[in-house]
Amino acid sequence: YARDGWTFHGKGIWCYLDQELPQLTMIGSPNYGYRSIYRDLEAQVTLIPGSDALRAAIHREAQDLRAYARPVDIAELRKRSRAAPLWLHGLRPLIQNKM
Repeated sequence: YARDGWTFHGKGIWCYLDQELPQLTMIGSPNYGYRSIYRDLEAQVTLIPGSDALRAAIHREAQDLRAYARPVDIAELRKRSRAAPLWLHGLRPLIQNKM
């Protein structure tokens, strides 16, 4: 999400299944990583809209989010500004908690 003066973290899942309007969406925080499954308290709902009006509203919301989005490629992820500081790598074994 890239908009001057804004800081925003967003993600979503919209399933269109070869149709113009989504048949399914996930609301909340659809994370499936280790930390999200075992450590964090996160809520999410899978919604199957029953009306075309709701499907259209969900579609507009997705379009509005994409209007300010841009693709992130491997070059972006490798930028030095995204790297964790070296001291954090040294501290990691001490603070990492395994189940």
